[in-house]
Amino acid sequence: MFDTAMASIQFFTTLIYMDDFGSMVAAIIGLLVFFYIIRMFLFRTEWLIEILRLEKGFSEDKIEFNTDQTNALNVAILVIGGLVLIDSIPQLCKEAFSFYQDSNIFRNNPSTGYLIFYLLKSIIGYLLMTNSRFVADFIFKKSKDKFDF
Repeated sequence: MFDTAMASIQFFTTLIYMDDFGSMVAAIIGLLVFFYIIRMFLFRTEWLIEILRLEKGFSEDKIEFNTDQTNALNVAILVIGGLVLIDSIPQLCKEAFSFYQDSNIFRNNPSTGYLIFYLLKSIIGYLLMTNSRFVADFIFKKSKDKFDF
């Protein structure tokens, strides 16, 4: 949903700078088709399932997935840490390269703050991945202490 909002904001800023009427009409038609597809995929899923016949031909096998809450939270923290690390490493490399290009010992470099930010974000992601069991145990300990009477 966030991507849809970002796409519509970018669309309206682009629409402001268009000079040709035909381009504007084509862009508006494209946006309407985009919103129609988003609406059909998000709010009319039963229609999509019927059209693609996704419920046909499957047996009713029930899959049991029993795990304790600590393991589920451990996996969630591991995934979140991995996503944070994967998101921050390219930006860290970009900022390190920018810092290297603009580096001068005797002046302030404006990219230093971003370099430190992405370095810390990478470290946090790495620590979340490697210490997910400790973080999950800590969360359950705090929630147990909070709700014990």
